[in-house]
Amino acid sequence: QWWTMSVYRRLASRVAADINDYVDSAVEVVEIVGVGASPSCGVSTTVDLNQASDNMASCDPSTLDGSTVNDFVVAGSVVNGRGMFTAALQRQLARRGLKVRFSEHDLLRELRHEQHPQSLS
Repeated sequence: QWWTMSVYRRLASRVAADINDYVDSAVEVVEIVGVGASPSCGVSTTVDLNQASDNMASCDPSTLDGSTVNDFVVAGSVVNGRGMFTAALQRQLARRGLKVRFSEHDLLRELRHEQHPQSLS
């Protein structure tokens, strides 16, 4: 996890610098959209990777498919919190004094073919 966090910190620094350049050029950065239930890009929900590993280990490999992974492994491991990259990006933006709204796309809802609410907020 240390290596992953190091990579995300460097990437977040570059993205925050780009956003800073946009703002300095009078471009309004309205919103950053993350992906819910993502261990890297979740804004308000992420995945407990230990729980996801336990869930995956308890699956019967002969019946494992995408639906099982989405419904049991990922959805069964969702917790409140930010993904690693999202957290790093929010820290980098704060260091630069930049305020950008974050919202979260509900990918699990999409994968289940459920209707999305009109607003992402």
